[in-house]
Amino acid sequence: MNLNRVVLNVFVSFLLISVANVAFARPSTFLPAEKEVFAIGDLHGDYSAMVSILRAAKLIDGSNNWIGGSKTLVQVGDQLDRGDTEKQILDLFENLIVQAQQSGGQVLVLNGNHETMNVELDFRYVTTGGFRQFEGYYNNSITDSDVVSLPSSQRGRAVAFKPGGPYAKVLSEHNAIVMVGRTVFVHGGITPSHARYGIDNINAEISEWMKGYSREPSSVGGSGPLWNRDYGDDTLSASDCQQLNETLSALNASRMVIAHTRQRSINQACDGKVWRVDVGMASYYGGRLQALKITNDDLIQIVNQNGSISDTGFGGGGGSQCDLLTTPNDPVASNVTTSSFTVSWIGVAGADSYLIKRWDSAAGEWVDYKTVAETSLQVTGVQDEKVYLTVTALSDCGERSGTSGYVTITMQVDGGQCEALAKPTPPVASSITSSSYTISWDGVSGADRYLVKRWNEAKGAWEEFTTTTDTKISVTDEQESVVYFNVSALNSCGEASTASSYVTVTLTDGSGGGSGTCPSGYTHYNGTLNADGKASPVDGGYYYASSYGTHGMENIGTSLTMSFYKWKSSQWELKRSSTTSLSYTSTEGYYYPYLSGTPGATYDICLKRP
Repeated sequence: MNLNRVVLNVFVSFLLISVANVAFARPSTFLPAEKEVFAIGDLHGDYSAMVSILRAAKLIDGSNNWIGGSKTLVQVGDQLDRGDTEKQILDLFENLIVQAQQSGGQVLVLNGNHETMNVELDFRYVTTGGFRQFEGYYNNSITDSDVVSLPSSQRGRAVAFKPGGPYAKVLSEHNAIVMVGRTVFVHGGITPSHARYGIDNINAEISEWMKGYSREPSSVGGSGPLWNRDYGDDTLSASDCQQLNETLSALNASRMVIAHTRQRSINQACDGKVWRVDVGMASYYGGRLQALKITNDDLIQIVNQNGSISDTGFGGGGGSQCDLLTTPNDPVASNVTTSSFTVSWIGVAGADSYLIKRWDSAAGEWVDYKTVAETSLQVTGVQDEKVYLTVTALSDCGERSGTSGYVTITMQVDGGQCEALAKPTPPVASSITSSSYTISWDGVSGADRYLVKRWNEAKGAWEEFTTTTDTKISVTDEQESVVYFNVSALNSCGEASTASSYVTVTLTDGSGGGSGTCPSGYTHYNGTLNADGKASPVDGGYYYASSYGTHGMENIGTSLTMSFYKWKSSQWELKRSSTTSLSYTSTEGYYYPYLSGTPGATYDICLKRP
């Protein structure tokens, strides 16, 4: 072991703890309103993401020094786990706390559930690099059984984070909950019972435990404010909002800012009473970079990764909230002549304009062609025989969608005009087996070929599957249990009709009738329903999904009903139910796959977890 490295680590720890204990003790739970408050969500060991969003918000400079002046920054927990640069995050925050205070500002770093997990020595989500960063804290003279019982690679981290350890003490000077003006910040969520118990009491108990002065408090557990997910779902029920209102009333607060449950973009629920800021910034999740900005405890805006500010419509900001833009459908050409055509596409929610790109064959690349506010563009004076165009949606927030597939426009050579194409009738599935099927549709007048698209559930988009001159396709060696297709007609000009309605194809193994083979990505379960005609295929009845993804169940056995429940607000809430095949795209949380049918009957199902 490198002795110099050990000495350096010990010195840095001593310096950090000395600063925390002497000059910069744990901030108050209740702080006055500030002119500008910025909040960022989970970082999960990604130092680069941290630096990028703080620079975008103009809180730090290129050397990572505080330039925010009197502004306030709140990091809403989960600096640790899943990434390799946790120590850099913790150390930079300690520097910024000092620098901001010297400039009249403040940096408030909150503890999330992953900070408390590390103090509990729960290292399930620590990376190899995460262990390596703290390995110098262990030496052979340490006899603590909680430390030496761990694998040697984990002992340094255990010394650093166990209650009373150097980095546990750093965390002890961070609150779990803080109120700035009438905005309360917490990693998971606060319920009326937490508010009645006292958020200052919760902060004090967690801090004392991390310092090694007391036993772990119950507020650290799964029902506490660091783990709560009541306010993180895509949509909240009236009872959820009522619970939130009761909590805010008890705290004399106007709104709650939470992290913990990943969102596709910073967003709000319950008429702006809760704002969700965990956008999966870490590279582990491949998320976007965003920060929430609250001005004068009223105006709420979003800082985007390019530094642009978007209004949300709350606090007098006007405008509408900027959401993640979906990729436009492929554009369609019409009115093609020898030198002109019209191209059009379906509008995208949240888009303010559209960037049209054209293929430059000489340069061998796509080049910007036009930006328009409409969903169509008329092009004249065309001299090329063929033109290729794509569409990208843009918003005033500086966000852009993915790029559509391209449309090929073949110009007329005889002065004629291609016939406008009708929308194909919905395709029909036939000859369905466990791994094959046929899709067919009626021909369209004027079409010389057909574009068949398949839904990509992972990307949430329609993708080109094949082009054919026939009015049917046959698919073999299918690996999925349920698939979706639509059809567009194409003519010799490259014009495409509107896509047909989609057809759902359920493979025979996904619709009951014997012990078939599970589709790819599914796990086979069989057993017996209990005396009440109920069962769950998984141990313990439920499981935890840690990310966005699709859950699925396929019935390949007896007659029964399959259901997915999600834990919410102290009860299981039904999300999907079917006798044959079902899927549910989820956020993080606990899920209960549930089977019901004839008491004592056997079941044979396939289950897919994210």
